[in-house]
Amino acid sequence: MDQAVLKKVLKLSLQILIQFGCLSFTTWQTFSCFQKFVESPQASAIHLVDKLKASAPRFAICPYDPKDGVNLTHFQECDIDYEDYYMKGIFSSLQCPDSKILAESMALNSQEILANVTARNSFTDNLDHSMQISDLERIDDPSNCYLLNLSKSNLDIDDIDIAFRLKNIDVHVYTDGTFFDSFSYEEIDLKSEAKDVALAYDVIISLNTQEHPCEADQNYKKDLCVWNEIHQTSLEKLGCTTPFGPKKTDICVDKTLAQGAIELMKHLRIPANNRCLDPCTTVVPHLSVIGQEIGPDQGMSYLSIKLPRKIKVISSYFSYKVLSLIAEIGGYVGLFLGVSVLDLKTVVDFIIKN
Repeated sequence: MDQAVLKKVLKLSLQILIQFGCLSFTTWQTFSCFQKFVESPQASAIHLVDKLKASAPRFAICPYDPKDGVNLTHFQECDIDYEDYYMKGIFSSLQCPDSKILAESMALNSQEILANVTARNSFTDNLDHSMQISDLERIDDPSNCYLLNLSKSNLDIDDIDIAFRLKNIDVHVYTDGTFFDSFSYEEIDLKSEAKDVALAYDVIISLNTQEHPCEADQNYKKDLCVWNEIHQTSLEKLGCTTPFGPKKTDICVDKTLAQGAIELMKHLRIPANNRCLDPCTTVVPHLSVIGQEIGPDQGMSYLSIKLPRKIKVISSYFSYKVLSLIAEIGGYVGLFLGVSVLDLKTVVDFIIKN
């Protein structure tokens, strides 16, 4: 073989080797790109927004002793012991045979819990009268807590001053519809005292993924989902249920069945034991006590909450979308194979001519 032929063979071999290497590398990178796309990597964006544009937290007022959160006089009139009602499932009596009416009449009225509520905008120094003592409702739960509504209509305030007629209470700050989970959050405890508290909170917006599913519906209430599961499961297994949830129907009359319904309720309230998803949007509170003193009335408790003007919103998003996939693969194909979309014109012309 002369040198000219040898050079041509070597040159052709080198070209084939380079082309094969480029094709192999491009194929490997294309596979890696598809693998990354399937894994759906996430990133987070952080924004500071006005609190009027963010999800609002909820405030639950919980007495240290759950007995302080119900109308004990009504229990006495019905000749039912408090512990028997909540622990043994005695949901009715001869004096009060209708367990539904009894369950709906045990709540205290707002004036028995709150003495006064005032809200102030620090910029205008004007009192906001959109918050009323009547903005208090009992939460469906044996803990006998009450919800103080802080809707967006009265979020344009900086300070809330509350005087409680109950002297020993906890105040829980939590995501709307997740009261069952609120006991894992920070709380404010009051024992016949006055506290000034600064409240900051972050809004976390997660993605609903197969690995970490959540409920994106803004109207979703996890608590209601749990109660529905408790009610349905209790009916399927026992034929009756407790009066503690929002549905005051099919309440157990038999004591043994009632005790079984109570135990089933306790079991399903644990997050790992029910099928209800967390909401994709959650509020994470941060509380700090900035002042504390003995209250002017030892039979009451006082709380002043300073609200933030700006809220940190942390939003998750998919960082590698279809456009990123096409762009990265196209970059490898163009760089290592010398092929671009414009080359399709040449292919089309060749097909047409032939």
